[in-house]
Amino acid sequence: MTTFDDTIIFVLNSKDALKQNGTMNSNVVFNFPASLKENPKIIKSHIQLISCQIPVSFYIINQYNNVLKYTIASVIYTITIPFGNYNAFNLITAMTTAFTTNGHSITPTFNRINGKLTFTGSTAMTFNTLNSTILKVLGFLPTINTASVANVIIAPFPLNLIGVKRLTLSSNSLSTVALNSNNYQTQSILGTVFVSEPAWGLIKHKTETNVVHTLRTKLISAFEIRITDEDSNLVDFNNQEWTMKLKMSSTYELVLDSETTFNGITGQQILQQEPPTGLVSQQKKTMEPEPELEPEPEHLEFTMNNDLATLLYNSKAPRK
Repeated sequence: MTTFDDTIIFVLNSKDALKQNGTMNSNVVFNFPASLKENPKIIKSHIQLISCQIPVSFYIINQYNNVLKYTIASVIYTITIPFGNYNAFNLITAMTTAFTTNGHSITPTFNRINGKLTFTGSTAMTFNTLNSTILKVLGFLPTINTASVANVIIAPFPLNLIGVKRLTLSSNSLSTVALNSNNYQTQSILGTVFVSEPAWGLIKHKTETNVVHTLRTKLISAFEIRITDEDSNLVDFNNQEWTMKLKMSSTYELVLDSETTFNGITGQQILQQEPPTGLVSQQKKTMEPEPELEPEPEHLEFTMNNDLATLLYNSKAPRK
């Protein structure tokens, strides 16, 4: 089988896309009409992430991890921490302000040695798991309600303000095969990018390995790009743009039938040339039919003494 490869490079800028989640800028659609047409001659197609440049403009405390539900005297209260990048001390300030706004005297403190938070109140209290999203950040198990002992709650684990550690770039339209341990489902993952830069920095990722993903689709006219964190949440880029470079390659079967020639493929015509003069003469001479011999006379007896028979034969024989 004769094959040939064709490659398309996609240079993407999120500002040129149709944005599905507004200024979050992490679910966008790019229109590339007929970038991959359904063709029975296509044997296989691949997609590969070449590089990307992504701003670290997303917050440590965001819409996915900023709510605490707690109970005092059988009444459930809520505090909501404003989005932003926090360290231990300005987070304590934000939480103290929120507790005070609810009319409660609850004071968080931070242990520099073990990294744990302690909450001291003026009355008994319980931190609830239901609808609380910040418990894991504060060092609590998100599946267990934690009640105070002598009006004090101590977090069992250190405060976690690391934030997003890894970004996943995916596209259902560019259908590939990958498994995510977060939900054990098959996903169309183009690549993963580690957040190696601090807040307000720029991630410059370049794929070092030759990892390519087999496309399961045969027709592409538009595709979406989704960027999520390690918990499969869409990242909020706060209206900052990112760029990306993808490579799509297809292997085609080249079919040559019995009448196909190189000149036919390239569009060149064969010029009809006259053969050399000597060759023409030789060809004509070769093609001239040999003269037919007259049948020999029947019952004619040839002998050296039969002069009449010899004379008749010589007259019938072809001249040379």
